[in-house]
Amino acid sequence: MSLFDKQYSPECGHCQYNKCTSSICKRLKNLQPGTSVSLRVYGVRVPTSGSLVLQSFDPTDCCATFDAGGGVSPFIIDCHRIDGFTINA
Repeated sequence: MSLFDKQYSPECGHCQYNKCTSSICKRLKNLQPGTSVSLRVYGVRVPTSGSLVLQSFDPTDCCATFDAGGGVSPFIIDCHRIDGFTINA
């Protein structure tokens, strides 16, 4: 694979050639859609009025899509940018 073979995902800002191999990415990939979580991104808890609900995880571009509720647009993030998450009961 050459440098010119990289595909860029503008939604997440991630090159697809890296794949989703971090421990956070692997754990997100195994969560069921509808799971409620709280995220930490670079050491800061993602502010929401409540919990984020996992809608989907795309292993081709490593993006996780969350529903923040309240009619807010979906929150899309590259799993490599997530430091950690808590599964809410």
